[in-house]
Amino acid sequence: MMVANPKLGKLLKQQRVACDLTLQELSDVSGVSPSHLGRIENGQRFPSAHILHRIAGPMGFDEDELFVL
Repeated sequence: MMVANPKLGKLLKQQRVACDLTLQELSDVSGVSPSHLGRIENGQRFPSAHILHRIAGPMGFDEDELFVL
């Protein structure tokens, strides 16, 4: 079981806000529920590689960039 990473969640939230996306808008384009995205941003969940892949583009990250973080 992977441990949640609050630093990653904080970074993802900062980037989402910088891209002027709401949780609902990111959910709409990524197919990841807003509640799951919120738990990731709050450090309660660790995103899988599949989730990172789905949210990277809409938030302006290169696909590999999130995996390094």
